[in-house]
Amino acid sequence: MNKETILKKIADFEGIIQQYYDVWGNLKKAKTEVIEELLRVLGYPVENPSALMEKYELKRAETEERIIDPVVFIKGVFGRKIIIRIPQRSSLTERTISLRIADETSTKLLQVDNDVSALEPISTAGTQSGNLGIYEIEINTSLPIGYYKLEVELDDIITESRLVVCPETAYMPERLRQKKGWGVGINLFEINSSENQGIGDLSDLKKIVNWVGKELGGQFVAVNPFHHTTNRYPYGVSPYSPISRLYSNPIYISLNRADDMYISSISALEEFDKVKSYSYIDYDQIYEKKMKLLKKAFLNFHKNHLCKKTQWAEIFLDYIKQEGRDLHYHALFMAINEYFCKANIHGWKSWPDEYKHPEAESIKVFEESHQKDILFQKYLQWLFNQQLKAVENTALASGLEIGLCRDLAIGSLEQGSDVWANQHLFVRDCSVGAPPDAFSPLGQNWGFPPLSPRALKEDRYDFFIKLIRKNIAHAGALRIDHALGLFRLFWIPPGASPSDGVYVRYPAEELLSIIALESNLNKTIIIAEDLGTVAEEVREKLRRFNMLSFRVLYFEKDYSNGEFLQPEAYPELAIVSTTTHDLPTLSGFWIGRDIKIKKQLNRYPDQDALETDLRERHYDRWRLLRALNNAGVLPDEIDLNPDKTEHMTDELVLAIYRFLAMTPSILMQVYLNDLIGVTDQTNLPGTINEYPNWRLRHCLSLEEIFGLEVFKKLKKLRP
Repeated sequence: MNKETILKKIADFEGIIQQYYDVWGNLKKAKTEVIEELLRVLGYPVENPSALMEKYELKRAETEERIIDPVVFIKGVFGRKIIIRIPQRSSLTERTISLRIADETSTKLLQVDNDVSALEPISTAGTQSGNLGIYEIEINTSLPIGYYKLEVELDDIITESRLVVCPETAYMPERLRQKKGWGVGINLFEINSSENQGIGDLSDLKKIVNWVGKELGGQFVAVNPFHHTTNRYPYGVSPYSPISRLYSNPIYISLNRADDMYISSISALEEFDKVKSYSYIDYDQIYEKKMKLLKKAFLNFHKNHLCKKTQWAEIFLDYIKQEGRDLHYHALFMAINEYFCKANIHGWKSWPDEYKHPEAESIKVFEESHQKDILFQKYLQWLFNQQLKAVENTALASGLEIGLCRDLAIGSLEQGSDVWANQHLFVRDCSVGAPPDAFSPLGQNWGFPPLSPRALKEDRYDFFIKLIRKNIAHAGALRIDHALGLFRLFWIPPGASPSDGVYVRYPAEELLSIIALESNLNKTIIIAEDLGTVAEEVREKLRRFNMLSFRVLYFEKDYSNGEFLQPEAYPELAIVSTTTHDLPTLSGFWIGRDIKIKKQLNRYPDQDALETDLRERHYDRWRLLRALNNAGVLPDEIDLNPDKTEHMTDELVLAIYRFLAMTPSILMQVYLNDLIGVTDQTNLPGTINEYPNWRLRHCLSLEEIFGLEVFKKLKKLRP
């Protein structure tokens, strides 16, 4: 067997998909050198064929010879049978296999005993250690959905596993099938209010959910991810490039709210007047100034509550206890990071070696000498959680039936706390991204390492469960960015361009079942963002799990003639919107602002690509007006010739949303930036500092937005 054949064999074993069709329908085959590099970062000695095969056989044996998988799923799409692997023996000694199920507190619930000789194998397998019999054992139980401890005892050896009892589908309130819902989508950081400190905060969000619920009659407010970022320009300002997806960004903490609870006076708020006058959001300065004031708040809290053991102190300490290892390591990371940043050392991979692992001896010494700094980081997360809980309570009181719709990014940066604290779960030195497509012709490298499918399972999906659970908290819906990543992710090896990346397979049914379980336990709707090159079988699987498709007006076309689909063609199990943070607003779309900017920034590979975009946009404006007219929602004053409507108007915006409101789709998202006439999109994919990504602030204040007449007409869009 030659080396290339060996590489392809191991690639199959590791789930590397060796060819795919791009957005234009072209077959792309993985280069041998790309496969080799991916296997290298997965720990294979690719330079030595014999050592390579030896490593492969060892990993294969570890998988095939275990008596039971680290995590086992039943019910839902899995049925009631579990797979057991039993070494075959020639002796006639009686053997019993026992399965014991306990709840998460170790209370025994069920035991199933089987005589091995009475079991019929469904197949056999030859391994390095001998022959195995593969058996199916049925668990006939009415266990409610949830997580359990499973023990398998054979020949006096006990093997432990996590048992996941799954629901059939994700949570979906029946009322939404009878009465379609709608809500407002915002980017919290863009909000410009009289009370915030240069960036939208949780007090602003509290006002917005109250406004949407009480004044507009909506059912939800969709927000950008709250994930913790570095808040350093340019690489640390995107909410989709976090250092942690488990914990939240303290830049959104409301100082006004903190003052109410913990601070006697914050005269220093005037420091923010200057940064509020800047054209763009200055994350660095805002974060630095906020942290200075929040440290004062913490010292007051420490003196007035922790030292006096008040009720607030008990609530805080109980939060720390519940969060356990994850919060401690995140807080520890942030304290160490702050320490080294003062010495101009950025990113944990640049730290001295003795600080590169959370369980190193030097880390313990650091903990002893920086206890208050670590506690401050825990305080920030607790304070954020308290304020978010207040937003949730306001949403409920305002009549917002669904409440917040939170957003979960696809990954975490390699230099962040998630990776530092869980290094065994990530494929470091490898990046996730997207292949070239129409909106990013050069492809995208998102700059974070993928989670290892194999390591996730060995971890019994513990990290993934926490990830979903923490981002579902205080929300009635969760949008999962790039849901295709639950099926396959586009890996880019070190030094390669996005055009040379390959897809790697993930255990979709298991991941979707965990999401569905958490969705039911928390009564949270799941939105699976399925834009881009998504196979129909992927969308079918998402529908099977009752997860809403994300349908964007710009893409919903009959591609045989380019015409926009009529409302009745949209699916019921979906949320519809005009755009996303990565796409132009309606005003920007109409004037071709995104095309002009991409031209200025040389984002087109050639003149033909630019001219194609210009031509298609010209046609799309005609097509959109025709679609509105055919649906009977085009205002009388707007001509079918788009050249006669130079700019997007309030009435045309409302007509487009009336069009979407006619769809059978369960939810509709009204993008705030469409209604207030923003022309520049929030993020231009493929750029870093060439464009003010994530830094645009609304020209209108939040108070002015609340008074706009256009919003009063939203109530009648979807009665």
